[in-house]
Amino acid sequence: MRDSSVRPLIEEAVRKQRLGRYNDAAALCRRLVRSLQENGGRKAGLQGSTVAALVELGAGFERDHRMGEAIACYQQALLHRPTAPLYNRLACVFKGVGDAKAAIDCFRQALKLSPHDGAILNNLGNALKEKNRFDEAIECYQESLRSNVSDPLAVHINLARAFYNENRVDEGLEVLECALAIDPKNHYAKFARLIGQLPTIYASVDEIRDRRDRYRRCLEDFSSEYAVADSATRAEAADAVGSMQPFYLAYQGLNDRALQATYGQMICRLMAARFPQWSRRLAMPTPDVSAKLRVGFVSGYFRRHSVWKIPLKGWVQYLDRNKFELFGYHTSPLRDEETNVATASFSKFIQGPLSTEDWAEVISRDRLHVLIYPELGMDPMALRLACLRLAPVQVNSLGHPDSSGLPTVDYYLSSDLMEPENAQDHYTEKIVRLSNLSVYYEPLEFRLKVVNTREIGVGDDDTMFWCCQSLFKYLPQHDDIFPRIAREVGDCKFVFIKNPRSERITEVFRRRLDDAFRAQGLDSSNHCIFLDPMDAGTFAGTAASADAFLDNIGWCGFNSAMESLVHNIPIVTFADELMRGRHASAPLRMMGLDELIAPTKEDYVRIATRLGTDPEYCWGVSERIAENKHKLFRDMAPIGALEEFLFTAVDEYRMDSNDGR
Repeated sequence: MRDSSVRPLIEEAVRKQRLGRYNDAAALCRRLVRSLQENGGRKAGLQGSTVAALVELGAGFERDHRMGEAIACYQQALLHRPTAPLYNRLACVFKGVGDAKAAIDCFRQALKLSPHDGAILNNLGNALKEKNRFDEAIECYQESLRSNVSDPLAVHINLARAFYNENRVDEGLEVLECALAIDPKNHYAKFARLIGQLPTIYASVDEIRDRRDRYRRCLEDFSSEYAVADSATRAEAADAVGSMQPFYLAYQGLNDRALQATYGQMICRLMAARFPQWSRRLAMPTPDVSAKLRVGFVSGYFRRHSVWKIPLKGWVQYLDRNKFELFGYHTSPLRDEETNVATASFSKFIQGPLSTEDWAEVISRDRLHVLIYPELGMDPMALRLACLRLAPVQVNSLGHPDSSGLPTVDYYLSSDLMEPENAQDHYTEKIVRLSNLSVYYEPLEFRLKVVNTREIGVGDDDTMFWCCQSLFKYLPQHDDIFPRIAREVGDCKFVFIKNPRSERITEVFRRRLDDAFRAQGLDSSNHCIFLDPMDAGTFAGTAASADAFLDNIGWCGFNSAMESLVHNIPIVTFADELMRGRHASAPLRMMGLDELIAPTKEDYVRIATRLGTDPEYCWGVSERIAENKHKLFRDMAPIGALEEFLFTAVDEYRMDSNDGR
């Protein structure tokens, strides 16, 4: 195919694109790419101006979020004119659609052509960071800074975040001080310095106290600074909201309400300065002809993720469509087969990425009665939107089990069986206790992989205790339970899973266990096994091989507990003071197995010891789980409670509005 026959196709596609006829442009693009491939790619010998037109076509698709067509255009252009800027651009598109591996490959190709380009080195560092290759990312950022990159401030912030992800907190904070020396008013660096006070995992109880106090003081100073700032400064700072979030604050095992209230009020003030049109109390829309309530859900996790599985999927699929019209807002570009399930579950489903302003426009036009955020504290865009008033009633939930602190969020949907009596003391939102587990739980269906326990280090005579929680959930003050159980049981193995992001985090926990076992006169290497992260089938097979699941104290595992119960594995749990420390106690209560819920650590050790030394008792517990676990699954009571709440919340809002409040 010669240039003379290719050029008209490209120009026609660009013309249709400029007219907004993107489907026609995409059809021409596919025809063009197919023809180029059939004619041998490079042999077509496209001229420079034609390649430039092809790049323009790709850029148009990129602006319209048609990334598949954009990628095809850029790839064809690179066959004829390979340049570092175009490889960099293609890599950024791959990164945007979640293909970090392809992005890394393209960035490396760009660096072969321009090895000292600081911007490309920075971009490669970002892609490596997304693949948890933090040491390599740190090297890229440092090399970028040595190359006299045009935006050293951004590189410093990225470098600090890479150190932070490696739990190298102090090194990250030093880098941020360098960033703020370059620009003392940079809001991204200020947010990073605040959140950077919180490590992923702690070496001791004293470190928790010290880091929490540092975070509190930094937060108070930060909040006070913005409280007296002018509206222009606040509006500018709004861009940095959500860039980093205090996710790991909740893993200190303490009541975060006061700290979260300070944080939430601060970021809501910033967002209100930037978006005053979406920061006012809204009138409740009048019922439409069908009298259905319009309920929206905002999340970045409409895909295979625990937030979708628990709680979002069941709520969305089983709310009565005769009463409710549902709207889904997927803030992430990532999708999988579960995204397709989600799409089919809503009357309207929109997927990003979109800007904050565009999302606010889309959501506010739908004139919702209620807007639900199944988690606040993980997805950056969800947090930014929750700081605004996009529906009269706004709701948080247990996807991230901590108070958001946002004054713009009215309610927190939780589980009646998980919350203690004084639960309201833990939330700035008004607590709503949905029935039972609060969710409609559907056990996952996948092929279970048979695991040979001897191959992972568990002997035939060993009791296998499954300890599958993320390592940062384990608090140092409770490390002693493992050697105490080992002393009583004797031949036993505690099977943990390494941190998938950083070996340094795993090593912090290993050292803590070494100290705890040594204090009991034992060697942790005789009892503790650390497995590599695994796929769902291997995880299920390993869980099914265990004699008992030792639930974590302080932050219990809901998803992991439910998945263990599918295989009739006995659970030992501890009813903590906070909801996130009571996840596993709720299903045990529903099954009538309160005896496995320890009121004290001594009881926890006693229950685990009995399960590990009395096979007949352990087998009996397993049988009782098998007989009663059906009570946990496909429970419609939480759906009914959610429906009742939605109508009640709307009615109460209308009454408050009529009273002039």
